[in-house]
Amino acid sequence: MVREALRNMKNENGLSLIELVMGLGLMLFVLQGAFAFFYFSNESVRTSMGTMQTRSEIENVTRRIEEDVREARSISEVEPALEITGENEFVFFTDSDEDGEPERIRYFLDGADLRREVTTPTPGGPPWDFSGAARISTLSTMVRNTSGEPVFTYFSYEGTEPIAPPLDAAQRASVRLITIHLVVDQDIKRKPGPISMETDIFMRNLARD
Repeated sequence: MVREALRNMKNENGLSLIELVMGLGLMLFVLQGAFAFFYFSNESVRTSMGTMQTRSEIENVTRRIEEDVREARSISEVEPALEITGENEFVFFTDSDEDGEPERIRYFLDGADLRREVTTPTPGGPPWDFSGAARISTLSTMVRNTSGEPVFTYFSYEGTEPIAPPLDAAQRASVRLITIHLVVDQDIKRKPGPISMETDIFMRNLARD
């Protein structure tokens, strides 16, 4: 009787209902495995690409700052090259466009945005007048430095310990090395997570005096 019932359960192709259910289950298992493999492979590629893009972002920002800071210079005998030396704000004078006239460069952190502000002097200096309008550009919108992670750290030519802001005029005049510390994260809710990088910049145009 059991054999007769099983024979009656077969379809026209001779495939039993049990075999059909088992085949569908096996197919579902294979599809689930393929989906999981695709998902994790795609996530791995996305994480790797995110890491590369974040590192490239940090390198580009640091290179821009480095080009300016290396050429920092005093604009008078009594005024140091560095005007403001904060943890997340740095103002100095340089000749970034090499036209013989100084520019006032300001880097500052505004939330997650790191910005570059350039002010050119009015004609007729020296003395130089930087009261005109400034050009502001955004270098990065993904900076995640916390209150305990300053973007800028300052060192004199005779010390290995950083000079804690705020710096007075004599301390600003003694600074020869700037450390840039950036923590960048494209998406704080997803991998790869924050990536940090430090770069030391020597202010080569300032004499050791």
